[in-house]
Amino acid sequence: MFYPVPVPPMHRLPSAAEALKLRSGVSVRISPKHDRFFWAVTRTEGAQLLAVESGSMQASAAGAHKGSLFSQVRDAVVRHLRSPAEPVFCDDQNAADGLRAAGLAASHVFPPAAAIVALDDAIRQGIRAFRARCTITTDSSRGRTSTWLGHGWLVDFGPHSRLVLGQKASRGSSILEGELRSIRLGLQAARNAYSGSMLGETEITVRSDSQLALRMLTDPGFEPPSANRFCREGAQEAELAHEATSRLAEQVRLDVAVDIRRSSMALAA
Repeated sequence: MFYPVPVPPMHRLPSAAEALKLRSGVSVRISPKHDRFFWAVTRTEGAQLLAVESGSMQASAAGAHKGSLFSQVRDAVVRHLRSPAEPVFCDDQNAADGLRAAGLAASHVFPPAAAIVALDDAIRQGIRAFRARCTITTDSSRGRTSTWLGHGWLVDFGPHSRLVLGQKASRGSSILEGELRSIRLGLQAARNAYSGSMLGETEITVRSDSQLALRMLTDPGFEPPSANRFCREGAQEAELAHEATSRLAEQVRLDVAVDIRRSSMALAA
């Protein structure tokens, strides 16, 4: 009786990883972050990156079924296509469907390996640029006979981002304690809005009208008569870098309180 014996193929089949390395063409990624859609388009030839383009659009401006967003991305893709029939790689089914509806031969096939790396980097840089600067405005108040402190903070990452407005009441014994706590709460709100803001990825400016709170943050050995244990703990928890405290000092010297009063938005305190 004859039994078949397996033999190696005439030609070695490439692995999935090798196939991705050899794949070439235009690739797209669309990533929703921070109430915006960040997108990137790349063109690669094997392991070589030939072109990269990126942008973003506010979620509210994306249009019905994201039509405006896909139209913007489509225009970028067309600039890098060599022929209308060339496939476009998308690592997301929704992106592929949207681009097909916009008239492109988009495919839900894994992009080339070089494109994946370039898309990741482009999206990451786009988010960092969008969150590159942040202004935190804080204030606090306390009634003459009350043991409650009011805290207010406003976090602003720029004209194209949504303002983060917060307020809180807590028990305390001095307005200085309230000012320091408001700064800490504002910094926490910025970190919650974008975790990279506290990792050196964002230039932060803190605006306050309390010179005593400022000096406690900039001069670790300074303790005014009104300072208590909670004030000292608050100054430590703020953990402002030297550059941030310098900007804070400058803002106080420029009488930030006047700017706040002239603003169209009042802080809750």
